[in-house]
Amino acid sequence: MLIAWKETIHPAWEKTIVPGEFIQVEIMVKDSGNFRETGGWGFARWKGLALKPYGTDASFVHECFSCHQPVKNKDYVFTDPSQLPK
Repeated sequence: MLIAWKETIHPAWEKTIVPGEFIQVEIMVKDSGNFRETGGWGFARWKGLALKPYGTDASFVHECFSCHQPVKNKDYVFTDPSQLPK
C-alpha cells in the first residue's frame, strides 16, 4: 500500500519536509492466478480525500503495469521492505 501526500516544508523548521496535501492511496495485490496479464499483480488507486476510484474502467491496470516495467527484475515492485529490529 502506498499513501501519497505532496511534500511541504515545516513552517517552524525549514530544513524539514513533512506531508502536505493528501493525494491518493494505491494498492498492489499479488495473485498470479487472477492477474496473469499484469505479472501477477492487481492494482487499485483512490484519489483525493473523497477517495474517488481511479480510471473509468478496469483497463487502467495496464497503465499501472506499464509504469512498473523498469522494475520487472524486482517483481514489478519499486520499494523495498523496511528491516525491523529482531
